[in-house]
Amino acid sequence: MKELIVSIAGVWDGSEATYAYTANEWKDGEDMGCVSMAHGDAPASAQHVGAELKAVMAAVLWGKQNGYTSFTFYHSYEGVEKWVTGEWKANKQLPQAYRDWMQKQQDGGLMFEFSRDKAQSNISFAQQLANVSIKEVMRARK
Repeated sequence: MKELIVSIAGVWDGSEATYAYTANEWKDGEDMGCVSMAHGDAPASAQHVGAELKAVMAAVLWGKQNGYTSFTFYHSYEGVEKWVTGEWKANKQLPQAYRDWMQKQQDGGLMFEFSRDKAQSNISFAQQLANVSIKEVMRARK
């Protein structure tokens, strides 16, 4: 099983939502390197939350295209996990679409784990990935 460790970053500056993910491959406990991607098409109405949700979905798509079936997401916003697990009710259109899409991916055999950045004992690794993601967001805005 190929495992992908993914750091999520979403940025809202009052006019544009930009998101990025940094995906780090782990195979048999060994770090195989990472890829970072940034996009600027998150819906402005969703602001930071929408940017994080779009980053998760983009990382899953990239991972699927590259043969990954197991994903661990490091994120800052609780809804990234709780809408997927059903702990939170999704009341708005974007969280509903995110929840439904992620559940469809799970039904198709993908496995997801979620971890809030602040709760990590290995915060230095999570923070390193987050820093790369944030740099990608800033580069995409230039």
